[in-house]
Amino acid sequence: MKILIVDDELNIRESLQLYFKKLGHKVFCAKDGQEGLMLLKKNTDMSICIFDYALTDYNGIALLCKAKLIAHKAIYIIMTGIGTSWNAVESYNCGAYKFLKKPLILNEFSSILKRVEREQTLYKKVDELRSTWNT
Repeated sequence: MKILIVDDELNIRESLQLYFKKLGHKVFCAKDGQEGLMLLKKNTDMSICIFDYALTDYNGIALLCKAKLIAHKAIYIIMTGIGTSWNAVESYNCGAYKFLKKPLILNEFSSILKRVEREQTLYKKVDELRSTWNT
């Protein structure tokens, strides 16, 4: 899978990048929302996008809304160190798949990845079935 990580904290980006690469995924990292959107425009087939809620140039929800217009099939995860239940509800209402509080527990991602892989396999099958019905 292709995974985009957008966080202004270098140690978070590097930890997640190392973790996902060890699992065999292709990982892209950005330090702010603008850089994240540029990477997303070049890689519209991104599987998972992980955004920090409090970036220097965007909040994670605003970034999520813009990103969904570019890569609408991606799964979006918002992570934050300043999370409130309101932030979580807002994230889900905007289409986030998961809202995680920092400090992150990397093992949480393994179950998320399994579910995402399963869902994306189903999406591909649905697309294949639609294309056979349209021909």
